[in-house]
Amino acid sequence: YDLANIFAMKGEKQKALETSQTALEIREHRLPFEHPDLLKSYTQMARRCEAIQDYRRAEEYFQKASQMQEKYFPKNDHERAKTAQNLKRLRLVK
Repeated sequence: YDLANIFAMKGEKQKALETSQTALEIREHRLPFEHPDLLKSYTQMARRCEAIQDYRRAEEYFQKASQMQEKYFPKNDHERAKTAQNLKRLRLVK
């Protein structure tokens, strides 16, 4: 587990979000655009935002993940389906 996951398991949602945000910023700075690790970070950030009920930001991060998945994964990919389902669920909550 990474540090953000440990914070999340302990119920420290804000610390988990902050740690995930820092990790994403580092990855965005160090990795090439659309690197697979960024996809993981976008998905993790979406989940962290959703956990603190920041549904607008969660939708933004799921949308970024979805755009990368559309480009690199086949239409019937399981992860693409999960991201699409998460986006639909968020739109119902908002």
